[in-house]
Amino acid sequence: MARPSPADERSSVTSRTHVNSYKWGTNLIGFNALNSYVSPSYYVQKMLADSHGDQVLPSSFAGTDTVNSVVTNDSSTGKIYITLVNPSSAAQTVNVNLSGAGTLPSTGTATTLSSASGTDTNSISDPDKITPSTASISGVSSVPAYSVTVLTLG
Repeated sequence: MARPSPADERSSVTSRTHVNSYKWGTNLIGFNALNSYVSPSYYVQKMLADSHGDQVLPSSFAGTDTVNSVVTNDSSTGKIYITLVNPSSAAQTVNVNLSGAGTLPSTGTATTLSSASGTDTNSISDPDKITPSTASISGVSSVPAYSVTVLTLG
């Protein structure tokens, strides 16, 4: 079997890191001899991979200039995914306006990953400090502080 290239080695080292490593902080998965945990970055990447469509829809939002968003439509299922990222220390009120989405369902789900502090992370001793939660919604007007939220409609 061929030896991985240096780029491959760097990639695997930063995605899986022994918790006592002094070279890199944990990016996705931390472990020691007995336990492992996933980082908030892992959860964000999983949320985005699981909840995106094949068409980006035009959208705009009002209420704040700190929230970032992307809206996609899955043409095979008809689901619409609205991803909202709030990097600020305060919850933000938003109104998302969609163009070209057709008639929207009035209910859906919200999967949110958030924390009280922008420096919080998971660890061997607290592997579930920050984990996503999913709830049914019938409208969203506020995006939590330090959060990534994926709204699924349809």
